[in-house]
Amino acid sequence: MMYRSAEWVGLFKDKKTVPADVIQERRERIVIELTLDGVAEYRGKVALAYRDLYFPQEKEPAINVTKFKGTTVSTGKVKGSVRVIFSPRNVSGMKKGEILVAPMTSPDYIVAMRMASAIVTDIGGLMSHAAIISRELKVPCIVGTKIATKVLKDGDLVEVDADSGIVKIIKRAEK
Repeated sequence: MMYRSAEWVGLFKDKKTVPADVIQERRERIVIELTLDGVAEYRGKVALAYRDLYFPQEKEPAINVTKFKGTTVSTGKVKGSVRVIFSPRNVSGMKKGEILVAPMTSPDYIVAMRMASAIVTDIGGLMSHAAIISRELKVPCIVGTKIATKVLKDGDLVEVDADSGIVKIIKRAEK
């Protein structure tokens, strides 16, 4: 339910409910800000403005993207099939030799990283988790592409040229 803790108290103590339109706005979009004075809640257009200020939305990549760049953190050149993993809970789907594509990695991705022939992430830099582990494993890795998980799909055949920081799509997977 979309009640704040103080509202729960009011509901049980005074039978005071939150208006349905407020609940609906909270379901659609809400930003909660913790301040020194307490908690601030923003809904609707104000919430959108906060989201855009702190989390600018990337433009959707063009459908016809055939290659894109990132930052090389571990060199090498590999061709292979893509496995997009958005959450470490899904690492069990990774097969040895696939190219791991993720928003970013964390220690929970280690199992998939050990099986990967290359690693590509949306976010990251020279000292990111993916960068450090890929160098340790001697696996080609490109980080900071911003669009890898938006452009690539499971089964796409790609070439990861981590010597030049370019990911090239060779063949799209059958739908």
